[in-house]
Amino acid sequence: MADLLTEDTLTETIAQVVVPVPTSEPYDYIIENNNEDVTGRIALIPIGPRREKGIILNTAQKSTVSRQKLRKIVKLYDLPALKAEFLSFIQKAADYNISTPGEIMKAALRGFQPDNSGTDVKYYRLKNTHIMSRLTPQRAKIIDILRQTPLIAHEVLKSQISLSALKGLIDQDIIETIIKTETHPYKTPDINFFTPDFGQDQSKAVKSLNTSLQKGGYKSFLLDGVTGSGKTETFLEAAAETFKQGKQVLILMPEIGLTDQVAARFAKRFGCTPALWHSQSKERDKRLIWQGVVDGSLKCVVGARSSLFLPFTNLGLIIVDEEHDGSYKQEEGMRYHARDMAVLRASLEKIHIILASATPSLESYVNAEVGRYEKVVLRERFGGANLPDIKMINLQQHAPPSQHWISQPLKQAIEATYEKGEQSLLFINRRGYAPLMLCRACGYRVECPNCSAWMVYHHSRSEMKCHQCGQKSIVAQQCKSCGATDEFVPCGPGVERLYEEARSYFPHMRCEILSSDHQENPDLFADLLAEIRLGKVDILIGTQMIAKGHDFPNLTTVGVIDADLGLGGGDLRAGEKTFQILEQVSGRAGRAVGKQGTVYVQSYNPHHPVMEALAARDRDAFLDNEAQTRLDIGHPPFGKLAAFILSAKDHKMLYDFATFLSTKQPAAKDITIYGPAPAAMFMLRSRYRYRFLIKAKRNINIQDYIRYWLKQVKIPSQIKFHIDIDPVSFL
Repeated sequence: MADLLTEDTLTETIAQVVVPVPTSEPYDYIIENNNEDVTGRIALIPIGPRREKGIILNTAQKSTVSRQKLRKIVKLYDLPALKAEFLSFIQKAADYNISTPGEIMKAALRGFQPDNSGTDVKYYRLKNTHIMSRLTPQRAKIIDILRQTPLIAHEVLKSQISLSALKGLIDQDIIETIIKTETHPYKTPDINFFTPDFGQDQSKAVKSLNTSLQKGGYKSFLLDGVTGSGKTETFLEAAAETFKQGKQVLILMPEIGLTDQVAARFAKRFGCTPALWHSQSKERDKRLIWQGVVDGSLKCVVGARSSLFLPFTNLGLIIVDEEHDGSYKQEEGMRYHARDMAVLRASLEKIHIILASATPSLESYVNAEVGRYEKVVLRERFGGANLPDIKMINLQQHAPPSQHWISQPLKQAIEATYEKGEQSLLFINRRGYAPLMLCRACGYRVECPNCSAWMVYHHSRSEMKCHQCGQKSIVAQQCKSCGATDEFVPCGPGVERLYEEARSYFPHMRCEILSSDHQENPDLFADLLAEIRLGKVDILIGTQMIAKGHDFPNLTTVGVIDADLGLGGGDLRAGEKTFQILEQVSGRAGRAVGKQGTVYVQSYNPHHPVMEALAARDRDAFLDNEAQTRLDIGHPPFGKLAAFILSAKDHKMLYDFATFLSTKQPAAKDITIYGPAPAAMFMLRSRYRYRFLIKAKRNINIQDYIRYWLKQVKIPSQIKFHIDIDPVSFL
């Protein structure tokens, strides 16, 4: 093989390369006739019959692998070396999550395009618009694509178009090739573009953050501010101080829907927009962003959790907005918590990190209480606006009519709000029309054929959908259990059903739904948010996506339809999560100066600790009580948890292996193993599932224990096996 090492090699260096395969150790490769330090360089390497990108972790003079088996690095890309701190982050993040460096490496190189590492990019575009009338399907497809937008050469294969058809169109002078020099379009933030007028709380917070930033080094801050207190404007001043030092800033957001809003506030402060990085970003944008963070010319990225793995060359500050949000936990593939990994990266880069929230996670709250984090508190709303009043509606006393969910006191409040020319928000944390379809004749419930979950009825699309696997079906007319016809009825409310009820009660008002099913297009979602802010919508009906970060100045009334939803199910964080979502959605009311907000919380259990803490506006008392409960039972943040999730299509094989695995668990003091037990979501995507839960004291290295345990067994190829450190979901 041409790239095998030959005996007449003159000089050689062994490069230890992180490769994109699921192995914990780097692979050794040969670099010939090389005298420079290549640590951190991106290389093209052979793996089996293919070639892949890799990152060189370090070099050595000798390898433990036989010289005859070593292969040569094909090429080194002409790019700056990735920082040693970033390489350390890749290794430590993999070690903590019991993942592999290769998985994180793939995330780190996601925007890197090796064939276009410079600024010259080849495009294909239509040249002759007088197209021949008779075209093959492949040529017609190419022309349809190019009518919309020019196509970057390296994206041709991703578009699944025929290369021969493309060449034929070029030969016929219908398509032309152009070379365009590109640089990223993001301007350097102007720290003097706009000077905010802060109140006393904000000024004190800004001074504390910036004084610390000027000293440098690693430090974690918890920016703890009530809803509407100006947390975004406060942490943007910390960003300004970082830009002043010539460094880069990463702002993490839990959801795509929030990036545009933060980008707008960023533009108001600095006169330019930041780069946006998320799953719906175009490949071209990701490539330009990646180049900009590596060469240092791009100063700020606002992104979802995956942006944490961008290889910044001069990172000076990480900001995690809405740090409590469960969306920071990656539940598929490589499992990790972006908030915790952000703290790890900041510590390794020796930079500051700001965790911002109106409802801090218990982990961050405790870390601030014991001094691991420095707390910066904003106790008042920005500009003197008042916090909303909280009114509990006991549904045992004010029950709505059957098959209705808006109580009479809430109806009256919405009418009064409309009369004042203000807006209302109805919140229910359920997507679709109804969470269940039930046969009245026999009680049969429509379940997903692939999962242990009910199919959710979506009236707007006339379909049933599983929110676990995405399975869709038409609404059945005949019950497959008893054969009855036209006996299916929807049970329980979702946003669509609540919308229907609101329209029937308030036909003179404009209602709009805000949920992930209805706002899949980011541009249309941004347009709707703009209309809401202009007061063109009277009633917003939304799920948890509307509870986070949005600022609607004319919204004064919030109605929580089913406040008790989420308090059951055996989730150790059920109370914490419910309090957070209710406090966040309450914070949408009365954010403008001079407009008092009121929140109506409908509950069958208004004396639950969560409801009483919400009504009393005593968050800290609730968190202190929650912390004491966790301390008593040794749960996070006072202990550690990890989970094994095993799945297979063959139930007997899975059960037998799970049972066998339990017999191999090492005895250890201060570690308790629960399971194997059927997962709460026993069937998912046509695979049976079992779980182990591992509980350990805080001083235990739970990762080492798990590695030792798994060395005792060989996992069958038919079984998928996932390790979840610090699990958030217990399904």
